[in-house]
Amino acid sequence: MHMLSPPELKTLMDTQKAILFDIRGEDEFAREHIPGAVLLPGDQIDSSLRGAIGDREAVFYCTSGMRTRAAAPVIEEAGIKKSSVLSGGLNAWRDNGLPVVSKAGRGTTISLARQVQLTVGLLTLLLSAGILAGPVQLAYVTMAIGAGLAFAGLTGTCALAHLLMLMPWNRTVDR
Repeated sequence: MHMLSPPELKTLMDTQKAILFDIRGEDEFAREHIPGAVLLPGDQIDSSLRGAIGDREAVFYCTSGMRTRAAAPVIEEAGIKKSSVLSGGLNAWRDNGLPVVSKAGRGTTISLARQVQLTVGLLTLLLSAGILAGPVQLAYVTMAIGAGLAFAGLTGTCALAHLLMLMPWNRTVDR
């Protein structure tokens, strides 16, 4: 896949020769995205895009470029011939001083996926330390966390993510 620098993408966007797809999750897109980008989570990329793109170049991006590079085979399988990736993703775009659309007051909240990772990591660390220091029953809590992660991986449903979405910093309704 062809890599575009942020200035190159800006030129394509200004001349309307490209359509920009943000392959991140809905919560990340709502928090911050490139103006004119269309939300298209990576798992929704398929051949039906060809009609929507027309003769423009399809440019895909995520936060840093890693998810976009991982999605490259799916993009190619979808038969999208004129496609590119924003090199460095949204981070590089922002680092080049280019504009972003961001939800006021939401810029410091980290993505829901990272909140889950942080919560599970800290719980596992604390519980493991607790097991070493005393009650073996804490091992059951650690095993329950592992079972929850396995269930989330198998079903695509994460109870912890649903719980974290209820937290005040993750509410999408403006107060």
